[in-house]
Amino acid sequence: GVQVTAFNNSAEFSQVGDVTFTTKSGSNNFHGSLFEYLQNDALDADPYGFAAKAPKKFNTFGGSLGGPVLLPHLYDGHGKTFFFLDYEGNRRSYAALQQFLVPSAADRSGNLTDIGGPVIAASAINATAKALLAYYPLPNVAGQTGYNYENFQSTPASTDGVDLRVDQTIGSRHSLYARVSRKNISSSVANPFLPDDVDGIHNRSLLVSDTYTITPKLLNEARYGFTNVTTAVNFPIEGATALTQLDLT
Repeated sequence: GVQVTAFNNSAEFSQVGDVTFTTKSGSNNFHGSLFEYLQNDALDADPYGFAAKAPKKFNTFGGSLGGPVLLPHLYDGHGKTFFFLDYEGNRRSYAALQQFLVPSAADRSGNLTDIGGPVIAASAINATAKALLAYYPLPNVAGQTGYNYENFQSTPASTDGVDLRVDQTIGSRHSLYARVSRKNISSSVANPFLPDDVDGIHNRSLLVSDTYTITPKLLNEARYGFTNVTTAVNFPIEGATALTQLDLT
């Protein structure tokens, strides 16, 4: 479970806002689960203003397993050592719906009469302007107000996340557990007329907690946590190369 507090946080935390994760522990019996959640364009309505549906296939899936730690002929963790392992992943094949007003073939050649402008001689058209116009697609829709181009821009994404928790009972008043988590996220973000951003996020975290009951009314919990998040935004066009292609140095 996840609990987010944005203000009036408990005194045990060192900041106003906090995100608290609650993980399950294993037990003396083995328990597991599997799940699958499907979204598909075959089940969707047609989008307003488009003649077709955007491609969409979205699967979220995973499972969990928990129980005592057993090492045949070496260790029996019943009543003492437990584990809980879970995995969740998703795969998204989706497309963003885009509608734009783009220059026509006549506009590109210098004939601007369709928008109330003059006819510009081809020799007078700036080379940089020609290079910029190459990034614009040609119109593919006629008879619409406000746009003459539409497309479904593919924006695939995927996620893989794993959590492992191990609990150890040391005595009737003393226990500890450790939890490691790992999640990788990859997603594409649509950019009008340009290649997609391909973004990646890698999350790694570790938590160790030791709980000791000093008296029936006094309990101490000591925790150590470590979190590392790496984010990468990847855009395939290099600025220096683009400036050279556009004759903008």
